[in-house]
Amino acid sequence: MQRLRDSSELKEASELLEEMLKQQVAFGTSAATRRGERLSASLRLMCDRAGFGGALVIDSNGLPLAVHEPAFSSETLAALSVVLDAALKRAAQMIGIGQVVHMAIDINYEDKLIFRRFETNSESYYLVLVAPQEVDERAEVELSIDQLGSIIGAS
Repeated sequence: MQRLRDSSELKEASELLEEMLKQQVAFGTSAATRRGERLSASLRLMCDRAGFGGALVIDSNGLPLAVHEPAFSSETLAALSVVLDAALKRAAQMIGIGQVVHMAIDINYEDKLIFRRFETNSESYYLVLVAPQEVDERAEVELSIDQLGSIIGAS
């Protein structure tokens, strides 16, 4: 698969994804199930576009809302998210800035764990993913957070 490098390509891919997700209608399933399916589809497309090794979205209670090929157990990553969120809040307080929302942890020489907190409808959510060390994930993560937020906010 071709990796998208420029923000206009990412924007176009994002718009195509939004359109595809809007056209999918699941009959006989609950809104939460459809939301989970849409979140999972968004995570899958994000991982395919950027070459990420897996991703999940977690709510503020530490419960996984959607998972795509996690490198670690989703329960472990959900629990870790609660701990990392506290660390980010403490780091922001110690540094004296408003907030810290992004953290990257080197797992080994090849991979890193990315943790990104985001807000939707005044609630905190977390995007956790595994990425190769050489990948600059920031643009893709920001684009994906916009998509994930719109899916979560629509429910």
